[in-house]
Amino acid sequence: MDISDGLAGDLAKLIRVSNVHAEIDVGRVPLSDPVKTALAAEPQLIDDILTGGDDYEVVCTVPPDKVNAFRTTAVAAGVPVTDIGRVAEGAGTPFNWDGRVLTFERPSFSHF
Repeated sequence: MDISDGLAGDLAKLIRVSNVHAEIDVGRVPLSDPVKTALAAEPQLIDDILTGGDDYEVVCTVPPDKVNAFRTTAVAAGVPVTDIGRVAEGAGTPFNWDGRVLTFERPSFSHF
């Protein structure tokens, strides 16, 4: 699924329709060097980074027994892959960062 409306909101949609729970380790979310620099200066930017749109990245879930094959195929295709969390039974999508769960005032970019 593309995350053009923000990782937090789009992943929440994917998880909700899949009837599962995801735990995201925000420290593992890939960020560009300029974003890392901005975040180091202003940690409150993490909300905008995770909920803002126009990233044009893809998020997906892969069963544990298929991860190695997925990675091998991605590497062969020249597509970088980053493991940012885990999926389990349950509901919700907590984003964990520095020992706390983030809550978002606006979880996703809204066109309206």
